[in-house]
Amino acid sequence: MPFDLSTIDWAFIGIQLIGFVAMGLGIGSYQAKRRTTILTIQMTASVLWCLQFFLLSSPAGLINNALGIVRNTVYTQKERWAWVRSLAVPIVFCAVAIAAGIYSFTLEGAIAFLPMLAVIIQTAGYYITNERIIRICSLFVSPLWLVYDAIQLSAAGVLCETLTIISIIIALFRFRQKKKES
Repeated sequence: MPFDLSTIDWAFIGIQLIGFVAMGLGIGSYQAKRRTTILTIQMTASVLWCLQFFLLSSPAGLINNALGIVRNTVYTQKERWAWVRSLAVPIVFCAVAIAAGIYSFTLEGAIAFLPMLAVIIQTAGYYITNERIIRICSLFVSPLWLVYDAIQLSAAGVLCETLTIISIIIALFRFRQKKKES
């Protein structure tokens, strides 16, 4: 029996491809040396994740990635704008993440708290200007997104978080070794 291309869900494959592009950006971001570069690449990936979660009808993923874009945009200006250095900024972002989690809970149930918790941890980690802290916080964030992605059928998301964990571990080791050599 010949293979029938008409039975393939091309829309679903397209949605997964969006995720795979986001994945490439996200994984690669942890190999960047500077905090601002990491955050800028993460923002670009988050735009694509927003699109994927919108197409997968996953509001918690969409809302929390959108919040991450705003947060990272603000955080990249930390050196230029004095108000961004205020401790009130991450507190506000965490409060918004909690509100988004509560709202998303009404749409998706308890799984909505996974991205909410991930955004809160990332908000704290990205606020600190130390690239090592960003990577360490992301090690706690990735498993939360991995479970959410699996539930929402984001194949790219699951693979991304798995590879992100590996990428972060490599970067932690690589930059630690370079620091010892200096």
